[in-house]
Amino acid sequence: MVMANDMEGLAKNFDALNCSPVEIMVKHNRDLFGDFQFTDWGNAFQMLEETLAYIRLYGLPKAYHHGRFDYRL
Repeated sequence: MVMANDMEGLAKNFDALNCSPVEIMVKHNRDLFGDFQFTDWGNAFQMLEETLAYIRLYGLPKAYHHGRFDYRL
């Protein structure tokens, strides 16, 4: 990963680091997400917003992170 010198570079680095985990979460939980598709792959913030909206819309179960806290969706 290259250090960013401007906001555009920072945004690209953010997307490069964060798109895959969001996509993997959806792919590994196809039993919950069905045929859900991202409208803008490559934009990590938008992907996360779309995922959270889908979770809220269909009332999917709460997610726990190592048992320490839960994300109220």
